Amino acid sequence: VIGAIIGWRALREKFSISDVLAKLPWVGQRARTYELSRLYMTVGLLLSGGITLVRALQMVEATVGAGTRAQLQLAAQRIASGETFSAAMQANHLAEPVALRLFTWASAPATWAKC
Repeated sequence: VIGAIIGWRALREKFSISDVLAKLPWVGQRARTYELSRLYMTVGLLLSGGITLVRALQMVEATVGAGTRAQLQLAAQRIASGETFSAAMQANHLAEPVALRLFTWASAPATWAKC
């Protein structure tokens, strides 16, 4: 019984439900879109609360699947080294096409002057 519990915990750390759902043909894309939308909303809430972008990305790592977590960590490293948010998200496959356009628009300096 103890071995089963330890084994279950090890598997749970490696694979999340979103990772399993991502393998299913029709469900996979919808699960990915849902996971990314939760990621975007959570990061947005943290940013509006005054948390820095890199710290916000680190904080939301626990809310995503293992595959997305690895991509998110790489994106945070790229942002910390000076790359734009939109470029880092695109390079790590964390931006759907509509989200990428929004990220690109929001990161343009002229955009904020118009607001």
